[in-house]
Amino acid sequence: MRSYRIAMVMGCPFPAAQGTQVLVEQMSRALTSRGHDVHIVAYHYGDPNRSSDLPIHRTSNFPSYRRIRSGPDWRKPILDWSLTRTLLRVVKDHDIDVIHAHNYEAPLAAYVVRRKTGIPVIYHAHNMLGEELPTYFRTPWVRSGMRSLGHALDSYVPPRGNLCLALTSGIRDAMILRGACQEKTLCVPPAIESLPGNGHQPFPVPTAIYQGNLDGYQNLEFLLDAWKLVAAAVPKSRLVIVTHGDGSSFRGRLRRRRMPSRIDIMDRLTFSHSLEFLLRSQVAVNPRFGWWGFPIKLLNYMETGRAIVSCRGSAQGLRHLENAWIADNGDLEHFAEGIIELLSNPGLALQLGAAARNTAEDEFSWSQMVPRMEEAYERVIDGV
Repeated sequence: MRSYRIAMVMGCPFPAAQGTQVLVEQMSRALTSRGHDVHIVAYHYGDPNRSSDLPIHRTSNFPSYRRIRSGPDWRKPILDWSLTRTLLRVVKDHDIDVIHAHNYEAPLAAYVVRRKTGIPVIYHAHNMLGEELPTYFRTPWVRSGMRSLGHALDSYVPPRGNLCLALTSGIRDAMILRGACQEKTLCVPPAIESLPGNGHQPFPVPTAIYQGNLDGYQNLEFLLDAWKLVAAAVPKSRLVIVTHGDGSSFRGRLRRRRMPSRIDIMDRLTFSHSLEFLLRSQVAVNPRFGWWGFPIKLLNYMETGRAIVSCRGSAQGLRHLENAWIADNGDLEHFAEGIIELLSNPGLALQLGAAARNTAEDEFSWSQMVPRMEEAYERVIDGV
């Protein structure tokens, strides 16, 4: 097996408890364990609650910008210019063989560096921007403009990679429709490191959990609507919303909506603390409709053997009543019914949770995914 020197670049803080950063961190560790030399290139800061032993090359310090959550910001072009300079230095100083660029800012920086150095670029698509970008805005005309901008970037960024990797077949198909070369666009699902299963004392009341960020594309309003039905049907049931970010604005939404009192927002948590909440809950929920990404939270849910209730649009790797309860997008009653059934039926919850864990181990392991990435590296380095 050949070993490669890889610049793993992303336009975001690192490390952090966001899906992209968690995926890239685990991917880099898996590649390192196979003998590759991986260099992370990221923004000038990371989540102070997380650390990493990977080599990290940071952009120039920008003290006024310390945002962890994803989404657009007017200061990002300045950071991305610095990201380009940092990546160029890393490529030259460490004799990099291939640039592995994630999301959207990073490949734009990588293409500039490729023009100067000739080093090939693999573009790794975690989402489709035409669908995701409008979810960060509320005003209709702004959302429409952001949708057009997102589609334009979808048509520009992926086709310029030497090779494209997509987290899902849906993303792969969308990239091809928007201009990426079919022969150079591959589907490589994400993977997850081993996590503990059961062994924690469950909460004393029936508890469902949402783990992740609170951005608009997560469809948390849909979850809140469903929870009204659950709270009425299951006495003493509890919903725990666990996030690494600031939950103060979301608490305000709960007050304005006069939601049932049995909803707890646990914010600013480290991953280890959020994992403890996950392991003590009976049901894990994913209200996200969007097909254009892969919720990494699902892998956490699956690997820890939770009974999962998910909307169909983002239920990657899940099958109704085989390893999860799946509701059609927008089917509020069926989504709520799944939570009610699994909170009330511990036997079914254990059965689906065990099947979900088996799926994670059989279909989403790094031992399966890393060889496929190594083949991609070999392909672009050899110019095939």
